[in-house]
Amino acid sequence: MLKTQRATGSFRLEKIAGLRLRSVLEEAVAEGSSRMPTVMVVDDSRFQRMMLSKVIKQQGHEVLEAADGDEAVSMYGASKPDLALMDVTMPNKDGLQALEEIRGLDPSARVVMLTALDQDSVVVKAIELGAKDFLAKPVPPERLVSTLQKILG
Repeated sequence: MLKTQRATGSFRLEKIAGLRLRSVLEEAVAEGSSRMPTVMVVDDSRFQRMMLSKVIKQQGHEVLEAADGDEAVSMYGASKPDLALMDVTMPNKDGLQALEEIRGLDPSARVVMLTALDQDSVVVKAIELGAKDFLAKPVPPERLVSTLQKILG
């Protein structure tokens, strides 16, 4: 009888431990699935970063900010955001150079280019380098939201 109790007691402990482990795993999965995407905003204009970040945060996304292409490549490598919104014209390293380096680090990187310029050659080059979309600045909030929804799902 003692062996049966020990076995039963052991079984109960295993069952309780198993339930606790399952609960912890379920919580971790739930947290992972509820994580909102991270968007990196790259623009040398602090005002543009602030305006874009505000709209992105209102959609519930986390935001990272970089002021130039060098910072963007470094930040992308360290944090692997779900999407990068990147200006074309910036000091130190322009957006096209940064796009090429980011795609070299991560061929599946999702990058949307931003520009105030209306140059077809820049758009074509960005698409060739792997940009997912191209937005003209100033970006209307509803256009930004639709782009986020289209790319992030």
